[in-house]
Amino acid sequence: MSAESTAAKETKWPESGPSSEDDHFFSISCGNSWLHWSFHSGMDKGAQPVLFWRTPLMNSEVIDAGDIVESLAEHLPKVEPDHATNGCSYYPRDHIFGKDNTPSSQAAIKAAEYRKTKTSVYIVSSNGEQVDMLSKLFQSIPSRVFRMKGDDFFTTQEGRYDSMELDRLAALSGAAHLNGFPALVFDSGTAATYTAADSMGQILGGGISPGFSMRFQSLSDGTFSLPHIRLENFLEELQAKSNEKKPISLFAKNTKDSIITGALSEMSNNARCVIRRWLEEVGLPTQTKDKPTSSPKRLENTRRSVLVTGGGAAVMEMLLKPDCGGLIEPSKPGKEQKVKVMQVNNLIHFGITHVLLRHASSSNGSALLGKSKNQSIISRKRSREDAIVDPEANIGIRVAKYFGNDLFVGQITKYLKSSGLWHVEYDDGDEEDFDMVELSSAKQVYIVEMKGKGRK
Repeated sequence: MSAESTAAKETKWPESGPSSEDDHFFSISCGNSWLHWSFHSGMDKGAQPVLFWRTPLMNSEVIDAGDIVESLAEHLPKVEPDHATNGCSYYPRDHIFGKDNTPSSQAAIKAAEYRKTKTSVYIVSSNGEQVDMLSKLFQSIPSRVFRMKGDDFFTTQEGRYDSMELDRLAALSGAAHLNGFPALVFDSGTAATYTAADSMGQILGGGISPGFSMRFQSLSDGTFSLPHIRLENFLEELQAKSNEKKPISLFAKNTKDSIITGALSEMSNNARCVIRRWLEEVGLPTQTKDKPTSSPKRLENTRRSVLVTGGGAAVMEMLLKPDCGGLIEPSKPGKEQKVKVMQVNNLIHFGITHVLLRHASSSNGSALLGKSKNQSIISRKRSREDAIVDPEANIGIRVAKYFGNDLFVGQITKYLKSSGLWHVEYDDGDEEDFDMVELSSAKQVYIVEMKGKGRK
């Protein structure tokens, strides 16, 4: 297996999917300031993101002047496996170059021959220069580099318009993967966006406005007297106010607090207005827990959970609490409908998982993605029929599952013969149903995260 040229190719299904030998693969999202990386488990373990990290945007001068293999190695973290999640058993660097080997093209070739597959990489980016540099970074090792497109996440028939930003589509896909439809995502980064879908997975649309840092910068640049509030100072100020339990008054009495309370109240009020309008479109929350619909892979967001992501996600999550998180003075409570707001970092990578699992499911068991028909196959149908003789033997076992970065533990309580699914009740009172692939993954997560670390 050679380290041949690896220019990023546009995804084409099913051949762009990971092969059955891929025990792990990579996804990369290009932001405005950072590259966001994820190391995923293989398709047999649900293709879940198991490790996240970020690096600065690529610099062409560094790539052109340096050793590409060394540069690739520098972008891969050395993190103890105990710090990773959901079945990450070794370093991403070890995956590419082999355990404890010095990074080199030859080491990568030998590791790929041992795995019997090239390293798969999926990129979400509207920045063509970064995609080209990332492709060059992987040229020195056996790899398959794919540039994902909008149609991978949502088609035009599902409401995607041609100029719709790829990161928004991927984040909405991530919300669907974690909670199902309907979905609403607030992404608080350089730009602050919100994107919504209805119960059928049709995109309703969304909005775009300046994020916190851009708001502060524009006030400084566009006026003679207003100071520039740096984002890190803004976050430190909010943390101090929260610790002191002294929310900033809406009628601030100094310039800095006036700028901050203006930004916070505008973002909070706009988000609350969006949530109210979204609930008018999709209906109010019900007491029924999120559950699969008629399709085993499709969840229904009955609780109308709202996800926040991006660099300012923690602030947005607090602002959407009933008391605005103690950051600013709340007005008297009205008849606002309560919804569950959850911060989920790296949501785009869960969106990539959602796409890969959807395309794997659509293959109908004829072959696993990337495998030819005459090779051994693992399909969802075969797993369900062959893996367990007595489905009810799983009743009573403990399982665990990650929702974003939070681990939830529960127990299988019954087998649903009508749907072929296993019902799980989580320790926090939530419930959902697993198919065979999800059950296997949840068993593995429990072994790694709970038994393996001496927890219960």
